[in-house]
Amino acid sequence: MDVSFEDSGKTIRLSDSIERCGVVQWLSASGTVPKSKFTAKQCFDNLKSYYKSLLLDYPPLRLKLLMKDNLHHWAYATNEEIQFDNLVKIVELPLNDPVPEPFPLDAAPLWRVQFAEIGEKTKIKVIASHSLVDGRNIFQLLELFSSYALNKELSDKLKMNKNQPLLYNFGKSEWFTKEITDKKGYEPFGEFNITPIDLFPSFELPSHLINIQWDVPYPPISKFCRKHGITPQAFLMAIQNEAIRIFHKGKLDDTPIGIHIAVDNKGSKYATELLKKALFYVQVGIIVPFMENEKDKLLNMKKCYKLLKEHLDNTMSCDILYFCSNFLDENGKFHPPKKGFDSESITFASHIGLVGVGLDDLQFRFYQPVTNNKYKPSLYGYHNKETFSFLLNCPYNTPEEYLKIIKDVSLQYYDYVVNN
Repeated sequence: MDVSFEDSGKTIRLSDSIERCGVVQWLSASGTVPKSKFTAKQCFDNLKSYYKSLLLDYPPLRLKLLMKDNLHHWAYATNEEIQFDNLVKIVELPLNDPVPEPFPLDAAPLWRVQFAEIGEKTKIKVIASHSLVDGRNIFQLLELFSSYALNKELSDKLKMNKNQPLLYNFGKSEWFTKEITDKKGYEPFGEFNITPIDLFPSFELPSHLINIQWDVPYPPISKFCRKHGITPQAFLMAIQNEAIRIFHKGKLDDTPIGIHIAVDNKGSKYATELLKKALFYVQVGIIVPFMENEKDKLLNMKKCYKLLKEHLDNTMSCDILYFCSNFLDENGKFHPPKKGFDSESITFASHIGLVGVGLDDLQFRFYQPVTNNKYKPSLYGYHNKETFSFLLNCPYNTPEEYLKIIKDVSLQYYDYVVNN
């Protein structure tokens, strides 16, 4: 046996309510390098040579989730489950990634690595449970595994992530300052004031998710954002603001539209050093600005940026993550919020950021079961230094008209950016 640990299979503790919220969701991230530099076999062998030290330096890679008394508990993978050849494979993969298939939560650790050769390219792909990483950190995980596979020195950020606690205190109190944790009786969704509206097209069940990606050169977006004092997040918000109004053919012109934005709390002034150094677990909170109708593209982006900045200056995103972590207490009793979160009446946009430097053909994918015929199509953006990728996560039978409008509006905004 290549690796073994004395605590093989040991149950650790109950998962808090944020740690368990991603159990049905799986993420993947991938990129390629020229096969002339590294073959799939070379990547496999390189990673294997670092494997034991990788598990010691990044302990959460050894975790799995067990169901006990109808609640999820963290446990160590067994020595049999944690073996390298069980989790890292050379396989056949298409160049364009499908939505990842879920793996059993209780039968092995919550991640997999795959290598494949596609023509003159070698693909490196990482798949992980959303309980282990969020949409930003799946790319950090890709960078971690690809650094070892490509014999590259770890970045300063990945070095900082070493020796992260296996698990943090139940409920994430270690992640935030007292401005967040000392609040009493806080209702996390009480500030949203979301008015129910019929925002998205319905579709027939059963259904499943598809992830549609299209790419454009990144340098014009970077230059435009610096010139006009905005960010790619505001760029994505403006696209969603205009596209949803076009789809409704003027019916929502006088209606403010809420937009769900996932915010990385590591950048907050209310984050502790433990959170800032964390690689694993869900670290994003939520803000919901309301966008007014604005037909001028530049003004739309500037107004979205102003809204974004106002919401990032308050405590909402940290409040949401902390209080949602504590809907379940350590005794397994639920304390749900008095007010729910109406996600079907708001749209979604998330800029994941600069990722995958040194890799080509970057791809992000998202899986979760579709159980509601009003699933919210979600627009993501991510980029390396050369290419900006749009990703639309939506049910496969979402009406074509809606999908076409999203893509057309995104390219119209990109053309505006290029010409300005």
